[in-house]
Amino acid sequence: MGVLIMSYLQGNDFQRAKETISLARTRHRLEDLGVKREEVLESLRRLQSYTIEQNHWYSQARFVDPAKIDDEEIIGLLNW
Repeated sequence: MGVLIMSYLQGNDFQRAKETISLARTRHRLEDLGVKREEVLESLRRLQSYTIEQNHWYSQARFVDPAKIDDEEIIGLLNW
């Protein structure tokens, strides 16, 4: 789930990540993982501030702007 979301948010090759997950038959749908939609979205909204608070200077998550996260788009990345 994290690989799919972060590859998309960072502008990496999301389709390649999706293909790899599909070939590996790894679970990725929220329902299959037992994760609620709001849990994913709230985690993403807090991601930037968390990495800063925890001094994770090496994390690309520091650059994820929560204001630019489109809820439906993110959920769509996982539920295919």
